[in-house]
Amino acid sequence: MKEAYNGADAGALLLLLDYDTFVRHPHDAMTLIYRFLDKPVIAHDFDQVTYRAEAFDSQFLAHDVTGRVEPRPRATVLPPDLFNRFAALQFWGKGDSLAYAITGRPS
Repeated sequence: MKEAYNGADAGALLLLLDYDTFVRHPHDAMTLIYRFLDKPVIAHDFDQVTYRAEAFDSQFLAHDVTGRVEPRPRATVLPPDLFNRFAALQFWGKGDSLAYAITGRPS
């Protein structure tokens, strides 16, 4: 991913969407995604999302997606020192790439 982020074609081929930005501003994020893909914007109801993919989800012990798109606290399974070390390795959204990044941090 880091190679693609820094590659010559990043501006045309790579869109990065920060999870926290999406759950805080889903309508705006989806509008930007459709624009990036040069597709018509489709209306979504972010207050009542329902999705089931039992065969796929069972492989990853995932669960059904239901309810409103909104930030939800989630605990990490990593020890704090390891979590902080990996968080420091985030390279996207720093303004040093042609990639189209939708993040909550200024580029």
